[in-house]
Amino acid sequence: MSHFMRSNGIWLDALRGVRGMGNSAPQASVIIATWNRRKFLQRALESLEQQTCPQDCFEVIVVDNASTDDTADFLADYILRKSLPLRVFREERLGISFARNAGVKQARGNLLLFLDDDARADPDWIVQYLRFFAERPADIAGGKILPDWEVPPPDWMNIPAVAGLLSLLDYGSQARKLTNEYVFGANFAMRKKVFEQLGSFCEDLGRKGADFGGGEETELQDRVRRKGGQVWYCPEARVYHWTPQSRLQLDFLIRRSYGVGRMARYISPSKFTFLQSIRLYRKAIFRYFRYRFACAQGDRKRALKYLLELAYKWGELGRPETDLLRLLRYFPANPNSLCLG
Repeated sequence: MSHFMRSNGIWLDALRGVRGMGNSAPQASVIIATWNRRKFLQRALESLEQQTCPQDCFEVIVVDNASTDDTADFLADYILRKSLPLRVFREERLGISFARNAGVKQARGNLLLFLDDDARADPDWIVQYLRFFAERPADIAGGKILPDWEVPPPDWMNIPAVAGLLSLLDYGSQARKLTNEYVFGANFAMRKKVFEQLGSFCEDLGRKGADFGGGEETELQDRVRRKGGQVWYCPEARVYHWTPQSRLQLDFLIRRSYGVGRMARYISPSKFTFLQSIRLYRKAIFRYFRYRFACAQGDRKRALKYLLELAYKWGELGRPETDLLRLLRYFPANPNSLCLG
């Protein structure tokens, strides 16, 4: 199938300037899953208040994923004080996939937009997605995810691998169909028909509380492509993702890269045959010695690149994370001292 749902009258409204729809169902449902992030959630909701899209064209669904802070009280007060078309639900099973799936079940719009609770959307974010899906045969699309730094990173951390591990995305200024690349869940949109035809986010994947899980949107994009669907990049739909200083620490980046490798193994287990595992071991060993060599030369950027590639390969191999850390017994906790080992 080329795509799951052709443009109809609802989507054509977007081309005419995104006019309101009175008492009928909204065109788009914005879904935010949140866990113990009341302060950041407020910023996300405030960015949705500032949307140029008329508020009768969209709804906002917040799924409180078993928060133990004052998120529930904040949301109850927010609904009373603000005019945002907001509905709140609670999902007790901890995990972003559980929460997102719960939000999808409640959504009334034909277009589903996913925003992380620590991200802020550009004022025309919803409008851009409505227009994009009206004009293109996309089943899934994602836009730019730009950093909202707590502290800017050092220059030697400015490599593509780090951006990906921080859930930042920028494929340039041109819209295009993606064949081997992925969009990220912090800024993610899809037609509701995709869920109806292919099923929900895999609940074995995705972040659960404070762990380093992920991959639920990657697995869904793979499923869509296998069925002939299309994944697109929409550069005009921009969000700004909060990136705290703690995520610029080596221990976070190593564990995150390791977790992404583990996720890749889970999604495509058939690829990891005995011979493939032998090749992966060779690649992992090669990257370890390249990492040590770059450290000896004082080349922090290359050392970081090979270190993160090693962590990813270790995850693909399914080896325990503790074994990786034992192998890297010389790696320092301070990112500014990467090459001291």
